[in-house]
Amino acid sequence: MLKIALCALASSTAMAAVISGPDMSEFALRSLRAGAGTPIEASVAADPEAIEVSEEGCRLRMGEVAQPVTGNVRIPMHVDCASGKRQSRTVWVNVRRRVPVAVAARPLRRGERLRKEDLVEDMRWEDAPGGRALGIETAVGRELLRPLSVGDAVAESASRAVPDMRAGERIYLQVLAGALTVRAPAVALRDGYLGDTIEARLAQRGKVVSGRVAKGGILEIEMGRSRP
Repeated sequence: MLKIALCALASSTAMAAVISGPDMSEFALRSLRAGAGTPIEASVAADPEAIEVSEEGCRLRMGEVAQPVTGNVRIPMHVDCASGKRQSRTVWVNVRRRVPVAVAARPLRRGERLRKEDLVEDMRWEDAPGGRALGIETAVGRELLRPLSVGDAVAESASRAVPDMRAGERIYLQVLAGALTVRAPAVALRDGYLGDTIEARLAQRGKVVSGRVAKGGILEIEMGRSRP
């Protein structure tokens, strides 16, 4: 699991005799916000138990935090002393992150295929109502499953990737035999994405064959999988 070390961003602090739970929580929140990179909204679910410090030369540090820093996040807090003694607590923090998302620049109809000029970027909470919102680069090329008004975010659940090959589309079957390439016109029998195995019907003979979807409207025939 990818992790980020935020200790350096959470400047160490000399210890008093007792470190209260609220103090550790506040320290964790400040450190988390400093290292987040994008705007976040964070709140502590519950303060940890206090730590008693019985020696000098101790520092409060925040440990490594697993990515992604969103949702219910575990923040490890450590009190390290010069003697080598360590005491640890856990601060649980609820985190919401603002992320760049694609929003409609004009009214968009159901069934439209999104273009870059249809969208603008805006910062939104990643857990906003309507499902996970997509960034512009991901949204471009997708087909809308419901209409959008100006300013509506493009949610993953409200759009779908457009198949690379559609049922009923006129395509070419392609067979490679050494240096020889044979092509024949056909009609795809179902939708498919690059790499999918689908069936198509030969235009002249009516024979149904299976092949792998490739770029440019090509279905690469997998030898031995055809059937009458």
